[in-house]
Amino acid sequence: MKYMKRPKKVSVSPPIPRPQQAETGWISRHRLLLILLFCIVVVFANSLRNKYALDDEFYTNHGNKLTDQGIRAIPKIFTSRTFSSNDGEGYSIRPVSVTSFAIEHQFFKANPHISHAISLLLYLLTALVLFHLLKKWLAGYSEWFVFFVCLLYLLHPLHTEVVDNIKSRDELLAMLGALLSLWFAWRFYETGKWHFALLYPLFFWLGFLSKHTVIPYVLLFP
Repeated sequence: MKYMKRPKKVSVSPPIPRPQQAETGWISRHRLLLILLFCIVVVFANSLRNKYALDDEFYTNHGNKLTDQGIRAIPKIFTSRTFSSNDGEGYSIRPVSVTSFAIEHQFFKANPHISHAISLLLYLLTALVLFHLLKKWLAGYSEWFVFFVCLLYLLHPLHTEVVDNIKSRDELLAMLGALLSLWFAWRFYETGKWHFALLYPLFFWLGFLSKHTVIPYVLLFP
């Protein structure tokens, strides 16, 4: 009886792992956002050397008797009208805006350059939130498209007064509060986590207490 020879085992060398590509750096991944923020600084940085003007006295210690008291005035700020007419009657309620000036005065006194720097910083934060929010809403589009949409909006000449006028911090805080509210509402929609359900009405309320112009944003939540 003939025996069949067993086939020789063929040694197979393990596949050589391909060298992994290095992860792109943080700057590369956020280059469009950084370019957007840089453009905002280039356009609006000239406001940093400006002084008080127009209606700034409504919020600063020049015309608001509460802000020059600093932090200790915050409880009264939330129980008082923001503006006063010539006959002594108070009107409008914007305590978050006034509080921000009171805190600023506590640390920097009356310094218009600091006030302008804070306005620019708030505008940069608004750009940051808007860019990330539109990236979620326009996920099917190129990031370049989101970039140009934000660029067109944020560098529009109509916004010059809002950024350059210290008094318009109420507009900046209202817009930032509204966008953060939409961001956390969207995060709640994505994740279902309960803390997002608490954060988005909180930031909307803070925006509302900055200026009542955020009310139409309620229509965007549905």
